Amino acid sequence: MAIPDWMAFSPKPPEKEHATIEPCPKPSQKTDRTPQEVNLESGEIFKQKELNGGCNEAYIIDIKGDGKGVFKPKKGEINLSRLVERGTYYKRERAAYLVNKFIDLGLVPSTIIRNIDNEIGSVQEFIPDAEAGHQAIHNTIGSSQWSKCKKQMLEMWLLDYLIWNGDRHGNNFLIDTNNSVVAIDNGLSFSPDSPIFYSFNLQFDVDEIPVAIKTLKKILAITPREIELLQGLLMELLSKKEVAAFIYRLEHLRQFFSGQESADDKKIAKQWNKLNLTYDDNSQGINANNQKPKFNL
Repeated sequence: MAIPDWMAFSPKPPEKEHATIEPCPKPSQKTDRTPQEVNLESGEIFKQKELNGGCNEAYIIDIKGDGKGVFKPKKGEINLSRLVERGTYYKRERAAYLVNKFIDLGLVPSTIIRNIDNEIGSVQEFIPDAEAGHQAIHNTIGSSQWSKCKKQMLEMWLLDYLIWNGDRHGNNFLIDTNNSVVAIDNGLSFSPDSPIFYSFNLQFDVDEIPVAIKTLKKILAITPREIELLQGLLMELLSKKEVAAFIYRLEHLRQFFSGQESADDKKIAKQWNKLNLTYDDNSQGINANNQKPKFNL
C-alpha cells in the first residue's frame, strides 16, 4: 500500500515562474532564549560525571545555582543509522526541541548547543527522579494516571511524526514524578529513515476521544511568520532537504485539519479518523519494524 501524500518525506517543491524576495520575518518571543536555555548555555559548570546506559557518550553536569543538564558531546556519537550522519545527532536534539518550543508541546526538555572543555555538543535539562517510560508503564503507573499518560503519548506520536523520529522506544522517553511524558533522545530525528512510534497499549474507546486535541489546535495555531522563523533556525542545524520535508509534513498536517481551530473535540476526532495511516516498505513508512501503531478508535 502506498503511503499517503501527507506523510511523504521528500516533496518536490512547486516551480516558481519568477523569483521573489521574501520579507524578513519579524522577531517573535518564540525565538527568545528562555531562562532555562540561558542557564544551560552559560551557567557555570562545577561538576560532571558520565551517564551510563546509552549508546553514545553522555554526562550529567551540575550547573551552579540552578539544576543539572545532560551533555552529549559530538565526539561521543557512534553510528546508529546508515541514513543519519554521525556527528549531527546533537544538532537534531536541538532541532527537536525547537519544534517542541514553537508549537508549545511541552514534551521535550530545554535543549541547547554548548562547548564544554573544547567539546561541542547538546545540553538538555535533566529531569530528576524520572523513570524510563517502559518501566513506568509496566511497574509504576496506576490506572488513575494511565489516562493522562495515554493522551500525552499520542501527543508524543504527533511530535515524532513532525520530527520524523527514527528511535522512539521504551527507553527514549521518561515519565516524571507528575506522571507526565518527557520526550528525550531525539538524535535520530529529521532523517529519511522510517520513524518509529512507541505504541504499547494505546488502544482507546471511542468515548475517550483519544486524539491530542490541544496539540492539534496548537499545530493549527502556529502562524506563517512563526513557521518562517522556525524554518530559519532549523536551517542552521539540518540539511535543506530535511528542513523542506519537515515543513511539508507540518503544512500537510495543518491542511488536513484546516478549519478545525474552533471545532469541538468530537468533530476533530472524526477528522482524525479519516487519516489513512498506511505504508509500504519502499517509502518512509510508519514503523521500521512493519508494525502499525495501536491508536485506532
